[in-house]
Amino acid sequence: MKIVIYERTAQNRGEIEFIRETLAPGLSACGDDVEISLAKYVECDVAVILWSPRNGSPERARAARAVRNLHGKNLLIFETPVIRAIKQWHFRVGFDHVHRGGRFCPAIARTDRAKAMGLTLAPWKPGAAPVIIAGQLPGDFSLDGVDITEWVTDVADHVQRVSRRPLIIRPHPFDYSPDWLQVCAALGAEISREPLQHDLARAGTWIAYTSGSAVDAVMAGVPTICMSEANFAWDVSSHSLASLDKPWIGERSQWLENLAHAQWTNDEIGEGLCWRCLRSLVETVGDDSLAPGEACDDQRRPARRVGRSERSGESGGLSCMPRISSRRI
Repeated sequence: MKIVIYERTAQNRGEIEFIRETLAPGLSACGDDVEISLAKYVECDVAVILWSPRNGSPERARAARAVRNLHGKNLLIFETPVIRAIKQWHFRVGFDHVHRGGRFCPAIARTDRAKAMGLTLAPWKPGAAPVIIAGQLPGDFSLDGVDITEWVTDVADHVQRVSRRPLIIRPHPFDYSPDWLQVCAALGAEISREPLQHDLARAGTWIAYTSGSAVDAVMAGVPTICMSEANFAWDVSSHSLASLDKPWIGERSQWLENLAHAQWTNDEIGEGLCWRCLRSLVETVGDDSLAPGEACDDQRRPARRVGRSERSGESGGLSCMPRISSRRI
């Protein structure tokens, strides 16, 4: 199987070092051909990018979009973690999408991963505490074109028409637009710039589109309404505002275990554990690889070396770093 990591999607020196010293060796753990591309897209079975095609510098984001536009299926994306209540850094790793529509490692081999990560679920909260609507950054990749200010306004207006519960609008922490003050004033709603844990503690119902705060809410025992199937909390939430006073409050343990398998530490990535779990999800492979859907078998194949560069000093003069060389393709 041919795997190409696109180094131009890295944002800084540290991420380039991660690609060369951790990611490339981890992806070669099953004997696949791994190359680091410093150029434009080339045909491969699996294309690998850091971060969704929305954040970072315009050049980085454009490079990520070019790979996404040209590759099709089996685009492996390394993103920020789904579960943020963990001190150690984890990458969210999955195929083709950074949200629920992506393909992530199935939680079957290690059913105790969530427990090992120290993840817990608070009991569901009873009562009729405030309704909190979570905003997002305008233009966020996961919104798929939805105007988040309009969405929040429409949802808040509806909630106020059907419920007498206190209403709080929580803009994204990095969204400093003064428009939110006008929106809240017009609706008579409170605006919150408080820390997430403060709002989770006082919330009775959490409403979100694709905001990752819905995951935090469900883990904190706050009944949640997700309005987009792309939200990672979709499977453990209600999906309609008609459920405002009787939201879903069912079993969450398997959902949490699934989420735990969607993110990986740098050590797990470098050791190949992440790729061994994900490899069976590849849908189309080249002639020189294992059959589609076949898991890695370390006993059958020795690990192959990562492709070596034809030139030194690529990517901002990093040749002085201990590094995995990359072949310029």
